Amino acid sequence: MKTLIRIVLFLLVLLLILAGAGYMYLRTSAPQYSGTLDIEGLSAQVEVIYDQYGIPHIYAENETDLYLALGFVHAQDRLFQMEMIRRVASGQMAEIVGPDFVETDAFFRTLGIAKKAHESAAQFKASAASPYKKAAEAYLKGINQFIDKGKLPIEFSIMGIQPSTFVEEDMYLVSGYLAFGFAAGFRTDPLLEDIHRKLGPAYFEEIGPHYVEGNYINPSIYPDKDKADNNSEHKTELNTSLPSMKVNGNTINHQEVEKGEETERKDLSKIAERVSAIVDQLPVPLLIGSNSWVIGPDKTESGQVILCNDTHIMYSQPAVWYEAHLNCPGFQFHGLHLAGLPFGVIGNNNEMAVGLTMFENDDLDFYIERAKPDEPNLVWVNDQWKAMDSRQERIRVKGQNDTLIIINESRHGPIINSVIPEVKSVEPVSVWWSYLHLPNNSLEALYQIGHATSFEAVKSAVKTINAPGLNVMYGDAKGNIAWWAAAKLNRRPAHADSKLFLDGASGKDEMQGWHDFSHNPQVENPSVGYVLSANTQNESTDGSLYPGYYFPGSRAKRIKEMIDRKAKLNPADMERMFFDDRAQEYVQLTQEILTAIGREIPDEYSPIIMNLLNWDGRHGLGATAPTVFNKLLYHILHDSMADEIGEEAFTVFLTTYMQKRTLGKLIPNEESVWWDNVETTDVKEKRTDIFISALKKTKSELEEAFGKDTKQWTWNKIHFLTHNHPLGEVKPLDKIFNVGPFPMSGGNGVLNVQGFSLTAENRFETLYGPAMRILIDFSDMRNSKGVLPTGQSGNIMSPHYADQAPLFNKGKLRPWLMDRTDIEAAQKTKLILN
Repeated sequence: MKTLIRIVLFLLVLLLILAGAGYMYLRTSAPQYSGTLDIEGLSAQVEVIYDQYGIPHIYAENETDLYLALGFVHAQDRLFQMEMIRRVASGQMAEIVGPDFVETDAFFRTLGIAKKAHESAAQFKASAASPYKKAAEAYLKGINQFIDKGKLPIEFSIMGIQPSTFVEEDMYLVSGYLAFGFAAGFRTDPLLEDIHRKLGPAYFEEIGPHYVEGNYINPSIYPDKDKADNNSEHKTELNTSLPSMKVNGNTINHQEVEKGEETERKDLSKIAERVSAIVDQLPVPLLIGSNSWVIGPDKTESGQVILCNDTHIMYSQPAVWYEAHLNCPGFQFHGLHLAGLPFGVIGNNNEMAVGLTMFENDDLDFYIERAKPDEPNLVWVNDQWKAMDSRQERIRVKGQNDTLIIINESRHGPIINSVIPEVKSVEPVSVWWSYLHLPNNSLEALYQIGHATSFEAVKSAVKTINAPGLNVMYGDAKGNIAWWAAAKLNRRPAHADSKLFLDGASGKDEMQGWHDFSHNPQVENPSVGYVLSANTQNESTDGSLYPGYYFPGSRAKRIKEMIDRKAKLNPADMERMFFDDRAQEYVQLTQEILTAIGREIPDEYSPIIMNLLNWDGRHGLGATAPTVFNKLLYHILHDSMADEIGEEAFTVFLTTYMQKRTLGKLIPNEESVWWDNVETTDVKEKRTDIFISALKKTKSELEEAFGKDTKQWTWNKIHFLTHNHPLGEVKPLDKIFNVGPFPMSGGNGVLNVQGFSLTAENRFETLYGPAMRILIDFSDMRNSKGVLPTGQSGNIMSPHYADQAPLFNKGKLRPWLMDRTDIEAAQKTKLILN
């Protein structure tokens, strides 16, 4: 017995020694936040003060040293994230993870993001010397200094890889990946084309692919400060011609869209399904939407501007944004950076602040090409056969032989059939994407915005942004406020429907040039005293509605309602808006459903009915109505649509903006063609049949999961958030690298967006939400605040890996420090770079 005890004790001691040794080894990969480091290329000492949340406040003697230091500290916190983004965008993931990523790599290489990045980098290197070029090169040197001299995060050891030198091309890969995330048409257009082709115009129009009357329009014109509802005024004016409407500055009747020559088109929704599967596999997140509002001096208690912004991005660990405060003589900027980009995308100095939301403009179209039967590399161009451009690329695959792919490009763009196996038998499908047809000016534009100290300087920089489409929100210390829709907007022919595939052969559907920036939606110092943006339809300056993938407007309406309810607002009001979780549109839909059901439901459903009847639209942790409503909503949509489009396409549909736009058009429409189940030929289902069936399924599933007491069906039991790390896909690494799960308030369609896909499962996994929140108060910068979802660092050994998660989950903000005195008071460590 004593021998056995000795053996057990020995094993326990050995285990503790091994665990201690393992921990000490991991500690060697932790970021260095204090002490002194020698960095090649610095002309003078740089001081990096880290506050209690690990935010670097960098003080340098000149701008070149400043950006070199930023590259170094950014890399030591986020190098693995930088590596993942450039590998995904360039199609080099299979090289480190194996054959599971070959199709994803082939897809991104076919799109041409890496090709475009190579072209943009060549133009960058060939350009004349300039401050932005010098700063960008210094940033890359800083990253590479860390790779050469720093302690690589543990992910590199686990995966057995060594990062290569970062070059100019990598910066443009980051902006290309960002643009891909904005291009909603990749998933949406093929699905809509399939519905239009297979089911007809009635099914197509009833899911709201174009502007739906009643949806919020962000106006570019405020005719009268005393109007009670500017939005309603313009909505009526703009919609008087519907179902015809102005698109691209032309009048179009969507029921009379001129089509090109018919070709064999089957299962085009498979393109959407394949792209959706690729997106779900990506180890780095994509942008989804955003909220922002800027309150002018006439609407604030202080008489100074307040800017608020929260960008909605797929949750991940680490989160997308890296916060840094940059200082050198003549320049200061506290902002948020993307991994691998030198210049802050969102942030402020003492003179001005900028925020961003997604414009959601439609900058992508699919073309059906006509190939020559006996020479498939030839396609018909207007009146003759022309050869497509072709290139061969090699995909390196871990543990296997390399894969060679052939990429063909028509005049419109890359042919995608080869990377979407399900559509190989269809005529060639090409992708026209404005990002590939325009110069990439984003780096210089971001530099100029971050260095601007005036309204005119910011606007001038905004004008140069071509893609992706952004709503740039602006406020300054002089009392100016504005938003500009930044993008080069293409002109389509009057007959062309941007949501459907176009004729690539005849020349009738070709792009007709570009709009001037003056046409873009924009507002400067409106008489109402504020501007807002929440991914809704924007009104162009001529009153037309540019096509896009806009959200219906529940968030925008709620922002407007909360601003209008008070004559003067303060920072506390702004914080309440960030965390507001009420969806008035859902209450209206609930009333519509319950009215339709009427008395046709048994008494046993009374507790559920009363639960919904008393709902105010809030999504608090203890609420039960959102649990019932969202389950009910899933079954209504599924039972209405899955029989027509199929289960896989329906799953994709739930991930698109169309799902949100469909609700307000479908549910109130008692005569919709979608209500009938095409699989039941002996009966024609009505709206009431679908509603009652959905309610019965909802009751059954929730009772099975949580019991018959409806008071137990609380939101905190079904709605969770986990911040997933790329290595967290492999168990048991999820226990080490992932952050969460946490029960979350908020949901879809509310200001506190904690978005999820509707599902039959009794768990709604939060997929996206605020990747940051900032509140900039020009009355006193010390009132400014911000927060990240988890932490500043992506290094598991950093104390700042997840230290902001408790604040974020509780709806709290922390100081957004600008003043050196405050920064030194909050100092946790100091790093000196020599």
